[in-house]
Amino acid sequence: MQNRFDSDALNWDANPTTQLLKQAIEKELDAHVQFNPNWHVLDYGSGTGNILLHVLPKVAHVTAMDNSMGMIEVLRSKIPLPYSNAVTTILHNADTDHLPKHTFDCILSSMTLHHIKDTQGFVSECFSALTQSGSLILIDLCKENGSFHKEIDATIYHFGFDMEYIQTLLQQTGFSNVSVHEFYAIFKDHAQQSFPVFFAIARK
Repeated sequence: MQNRFDSDALNWDANPTTQLLKQAIEKELDAHVQFNPNWHVLDYGSGTGNILLHVLPKVAHVTAMDNSMGMIEVLRSKIPLPYSNAVTTILHNADTDHLPKHTFDCILSSMTLHHIKDTQGFVSECFSALTQSGSLILIDLCKENGSFHKEIDATIYHFGFDMEYIQTLLQQTGFSNVSVHEFYAIFKDHAQQSFPVFFAIARK
């Protein structure tokens, strides 16, 4: 079944807000994550692959999962030929589908958590999907009043998250070395305000 991201996919990368956030995330990843060339990384909610393309040269393989086939198709078109065998793309719904256990050395999910209904269930799935000492990186909106999106639709389950909630959720799931901090703010013209974004990293 189509969702709004299928129709948005072709123009997604043309949005300056998307590109500014991409640059901020890349900088934050480089500052906090030492990617290993042997790693198998899961990019969950990979969208058009902007973050994937930054990580791809640093690791052995990236699995991209998304709930939008439109986004996946754009992502596939952007993968450089030398890396064509280093990326696996999978249509996946976090609220109905399971992740493979003990598979990934690192799971990265950017601006996707607020589109997942069962946040606790997803974090638990990530814990099981990681190899021993694997890392989980969550990037998403801090708690907001619902004005971040122009229109509220069926794909939006949360108006951001309280950073203390994310910290507690990760710790209660079993993660250690949990760190959560604000690192960027997205400005939205329609709301005439900025929306803080958090970066959370934890180890299994």
